[in-house]
Amino acid sequence: MDFWSLLINPNQDNAEDLAKLNDCGSKINNIVEEINIHFEKMQKMRHNDQEIIRIYADFLNDILNDKEKASSYKSRLNEIDNSKQNQDDLNIINNDVNALSSSDEYQYIIISAQLEKIGIIQNLSLGICSLLGYTRNELIGKNVETIMPEVYHKYHKNILLNKINQWKKNNLISQQQVKINKPSWKDVNGFGKSKSRYLIPTFFKVAYLPNEEQNESVFIAKMATENFDAVNNNQTQSCFVLVSTNFIIQSFTANSVGALGLNSNSINNVSMEILKFIKDFQDEFYKCDIEDKTYDQILSLKRSILMTKFRVNVPILWRLVELNKNRTNLSENRNKLNLRIKLKKVNLIKFYI
Repeated sequence: MDFWSLLINPNQDNAEDLAKLNDCGSKINNIVEEINIHFEKMQKMRHNDQEIIRIYADFLNDILNDKEKASSYKSRLNEIDNSKQNQDDLNIINNDVNALSSSDEYQYIIISAQLEKIGIIQNLSLGICSLLGYTRNELIGKNVETIMPEVYHKYHKNILLNKINQWKKNNLISQQQVKINKPSWKDVNGFGKSKSRYLIPTFFKVAYLPNEEQNESVFIAKMATENFDAVNNNQTQSCFVLVSTNFIIQSFTANSVGALGLNSNSINNVSMEILKFIKDFQDEFYKCDIEDKTYDQILSLKRSILMTKFRVNVPILWRLVELNKNRTNLSENRNKLNLRIKLKKVNLIKFYI
């Protein structure tokens, strides 16, 4: 600041000011040189330390305005990230779980793919345990369905078996084990279930790692760091509600408690049909002639209304649910929200606050 203050001084031709400017410039050069020396020494002590390189790149870019050199160090950071990721993947292939990166950087779950114990959790990172509210000892040896919403259970084992069978078919495995050099990752966005039974949005890459020769085939699911941070910070602007095919509430994210007025009594409660709480839907439904219609016909009608009226984000009026032992009361005008419906085998209702 002293340097720039002197540089823009209109009396900079003054010999005294020029001497001060020269003194400041000399000190700046000394400091920059000292920083460069420190950086080189730190590189020798902790080669490719990402935090050190990141700070130095910011210094080059923001302080010295050396964009080209800063860009080269940022490229180096990307190379380190890719190299580290590849090394982690290699450790997984070799089933060397202890060699994985720290739990802060590499979130993973490893489950068995052996038919006699398919789906059993063999190992997982502490970060995911913390996210779900469990300890590692509580989950290792349990079926992965323990940390999945109940509505997923009847599909999950078949999905795993189909993946194994598809891999065998594609690789024509007989007695010889095909060597895998790199896992083939598939993006899977879904939900986990916390110990307190609430939904947790998850963003995994999942791969099947066959090793039938040693009877150690596994599935590995890893969560990207940026997605893990987003989930761990609790996405307060979106509420998710999973419902069955007949729209009975199965589970929901923890922020639905405050935003939607739901509570743990709402989970798997046979009388808790999500559509009852959406005033906009009820208004549409009452316009229809449902007299003499069967249950399946009414359900089909509800689906038709959802498909035509709620396929995109629309504002809805949520009706507050108040529970006691004997009845469910609905009071009007709880919240004005935006709604998104996703109809599948398991239905997803997403509310934007």
